[in-house]
Amino acid sequence: EEYLKYIKTVLNILNKVYIYILVEKSFVAYLSVRLLGYIVNSEGVAKMDNKITIFKKLKFLDTLETLEQYLSIAR
Repeated sequence: EEYLKYIKTVLNILNKVYIYILVEKSFVAYLSVRLLGYIVNSEGVAKMDNKITIFKKLKFLDTLETLEQYLSIAR
């Protein structure tokens, strides 16, 4: 409960200087938060795996023959 007092104090100070925090874009009491490609938590900041890079590494089946081979292995 004590941290809620600190949060209210900070929000009041920000409001006095016309800086407003949108509730729907705020994270309070989360163990970790994903922001702009990073994971932020009590241990620090870590870069998230880039999903685009993961998709670029995927091999796509380019012919009907390779699709048939894949399907026969997947069974």
